[in-house]
Amino acid sequence: MMPKFGNPTRPSEDVVREIEKIGRLGFDFVEISIEGPKAFPEDVRKRKDGILRMLKKYKMFALGHTMWWCDLGSPYENVRKAWVQEGKNAIDIAHELGIKLVNFHFDSVPMFFKDRKIRKKILDNHVKSLGELVEYGRRHGMKVVLENGLLADLMAAGRSDMESYKYIVDRVEDLDVNLDIGHAFIHGGMKNVLRFINTFRKRIEHIHLHDNRGKTDDHFPLGLGDIDYEKIIKALRKIGYDKTITFEVFSRDRDLVTFSMNKFRDAWKGK
Repeated sequence: MMPKFGNPTRPSEDVVREIEKIGRLGFDFVEISIEGPKAFPEDVRKRKDGILRMLKKYKMFALGHTMWWCDLGSPYENVRKAWVQEGKNAIDIAHELGIKLVNFHFDSVPMFFKDRKIRKKILDNHVKSLGELVEYGRRHGMKVVLENGLLADLMAAGRSDMESYKYIVDRVEDLDVNLDIGHAFIHGGMKNVLRFINTFRKRIEHIHLHDNRGKTDDHFPLGLGDIDYEKIIKALRKIGYDKTITFEVFSRDRDLVTFSMNKFRDAWKGK
């Protein structure tokens, strides 16, 4: 069965106009960025009526995407609690919009990962914070997913992103996986991407798709980088994946986003 395909709103633009642009391109859903500079929770709430009107007009559903710099693992307890509260604020507005899945990020101040004891504290704080957010989301009828991050100091220390990410996911009941394929590729090439797919096969609820050349998080259109999407499609079909895929192609020209979607869809169909 074919997955559903979506595109994110740009947080630097008006969210209603962004949804209209995405709707015109024929996507199944929109991933609404609930983050600055123009889409903080209070900004999104002010545009609620327009958002709901656009979703209805283009017969799309919505997912939620929170700020990538959210430091849920901060070793400063007051900072950690503040980020959890911001996460709850994002869940609140997502609930008002009828959203059933919200994405959070695995991220922290990179230099802390160099110290073994502090790294352990950061991971345990992620477990604590995400446990709170999963429970809060559950009360709102919502799934919480965690996106695998891009931590430069982990790579410099020769440590796998899988090791740290799995530590968190294994310890938070009902936390689901958002597999960012581009991030996984940077941390270990196609071998790492396929390892993520096979390791979390039953817990992958969402996917971010874009291309790069294995060094920086370029968010290229498909085919411009080195990621082998034929192998990814084969692996996803093997595990029966049929949920949602967001094309996170960062380009002012959205024709390149639809090009990526059509390229992937045709490959999925075997064309």
